Amino acid sequence: AGGEGGSGGGGEARGGRLRKKRRSRRSKPRYPKGFDPENPQKTPPPDPERWLPKRERSNYRPRKKDKNRIARGPQGSTSGAARVDDRATTNVKELSEEEKARNRAKAEAEARAEAAAAAASAASSKRSNKKKGGKGKW
Repeated sequence: AGGEGGSGGGGEARGGRLRKKRRSRRSKPRYPKGFDPENPQKTPPPDPERWLPKRERSNYRPRKKDKNRIARGPQGSTSGAARVDDRATTNVKELSEEEKARNRAKAEAEARAEAAAAAASAASSKRSNKKKGGKGKW
């Protein structure tokens, strides 16, 4: 049992270099708010509601929603889900049978007028199918 086992004292490390022992610094203890280290008995007890969920505490007040706040988000997005009352009422009018018949007749008349105009323009385009002047490449 020689002196090479590493168990021998002296400040030697591997390689024969001397190593100084490091002193570890002790950090200051952190005390809770309102704690007096000189009088630890006079420390106020922790809040008994501390362990309750936030919404169940006596001093909790939820934030009020501002109804007049400008809607945020992408363009065209709705401000949220529709209310149940809104679904029940719609802005669609109930038309009487006379009004329905009148609207149908008006729509048919417009359709006939459009068809007549389309037929007239088709006939006029057939007549003027002559080539225009120019080089005629296109």
